[in-house]
Amino acid sequence: MPTVTVTVTATRAEQEAAALRAYRSQIDITNAAIRPESSRSFELASESLTWRSGPWSARVVAQYTGAQTSTGGAALTGYAHVNASVGHELTLAPGRRRRLRAGLDNLGNVRLAEQLPEFGYAERARRAFVQARLQF
Repeated sequence: MPTVTVTVTATRAEQEAAALRAYRSQIDITNAAIRPESSRSFELASESLTWRSGPWSARVVAQYTGAQTSTGGAALTGYAHVNASVGHELTLAPGRRRRLRAGLDNLGNVRLAEQLPEFGYAERARRAFVQARLQF
């Protein structure tokens, strides 16, 4: 399972930086003794692009799941999700930080069960989130 990380840093007062991360793995379960009723491809890919400037950051993440075969034998297509968020980090005192992040998951509003009932589960629809962390 290879992981690639690339970081580019510009030497400005804001200390701008961009990081590109890519991860891809593929596992195929075809052993009939384990899953005789289906052949599910566990092909997964996730790529993210993160930008930072001072206390601000922005992130875009794309996740792909490969084609699968349902337990009933129906061919299920692969699908992708795209998520985006912005964040702000503030140092309150030495060793104390506050981080805020807000964003949208599933920007394309992918709803697998509506596309094909054989998916058998409902993918969470587009949703907004707010996250707060306090380090002390």
